Order: sequence, then C-alpha cells, then structure tokens
Amino acid sequence: MIISAFLVSTTAFAQPDSSTNYPSGQNVNMTLEDGVLMQNNKLFKIENGKMIDMVFDVKMADESTVSKMGTVQRPDGSTMQMQEGDFIKMTGMLVPGQKRQKQKQ
Repeated sequence: MIISAFLVSTTAFAQPDSSTNYPSGQNVNMTLEDGVLMQNNKLFKIENGKMIDMVFDVKMADESTVSKMGTVQRPDGSTMQMQEGDFIKMTGMLVPGQKRQKQKQ
C-alpha cells in the first residue's frame, strides 16, 4: 500500500505541464504543430511543442525554404515575406496571420 502511494505521488509530479517556459521566453502549448511562426517581428521554430529562436534556415516537406530573415522560397522559384502572425506548417502550408488576412479584405 505504501509503495503504490509512493508511485502515484511520484508519477503525478513527473507529468509535463501543458505549457512550459522555453529559452525564448514564450509559453507554448504542447499541442502546437511543428513549423515556423513570426511573432513580434521575430521568427521562431516550433518543434515538439518547444518554441525556439530561429537561427538557421528551415527546409519544409514541400521543398520550400524559410530563411532566418522570414523570406520563403517556394520550389517554383517564387518568394514571399512572412508577416506578423504568419505560421508555416512543416508541410509548407501557410496559415496567414491577422495582418495578412486584413490585407485581403
């Protein structure tokens, strides 16, 4: 009985919090999809629920490349500049931020 109570109490503390403070200072929910995010005019790579400063270019599954300056080079040679709130999934799909959505209206 004492051993089972000990195991229950230690496993309760071993569970990760649903959001963790990472070196970039950003709290990230563990369920976020991997990709690249522009937030506060800074690029972050999200990998395994961790948000880290982007210091290298990132190659996406569709062969697009996101530079550490936020320029996206598509396989067809076209380019675009990431804007505030934009998120690019590792598949290469752009999820536009509010700024880009307002420009379309």
